[in-house]
Amino acid sequence: MPLSLPAQSPLDISEEMTADE
Repeated sequence: MPLSLPAQSPLDISEEMTADE
């Protein structure tokens, strides 16, 4: 998934990374 979307919080990025797997 494109990480160009504005992350609301640093944890959000981690959640997206884990969801990617």
